[in-house]
Amino acid sequence: MDIWHTCEPEKVGTQGWLGQVAREYDPKKENVVTVVSFGQCLFRALVAPGVPVACVSGPLEKYGFLPNIQERQQRLQVLGSLREDVRRRSRGPG
Repeated sequence: MDIWHTCEPEKVGTQGWLGQVAREYDPKKENVVTVVSFGQCLFRALVAPGVPVACVSGPLEKYGFLPNIQERQQRLQVLGSLREDVRRRSRGPG
């Protein structure tokens, strides 16, 4: 499992491969939480210095995306803003 989580076949790795990907995705640390782990522990694949990970345990029915926004129009407006932000970031600088 160490190899699977760290992608280090020759030694015991200290960072998870997915944590490293998350750090590269948000190098300026603009997001409070870049990664969410569903389970009762932090999976080793997600471990990387400087990468915040939210761990969610318990029944998943209690959790959702933007669960406090009940009004449909407001939810659509927030989701549209997020979508535009993702599009802008994927185009890169310029």
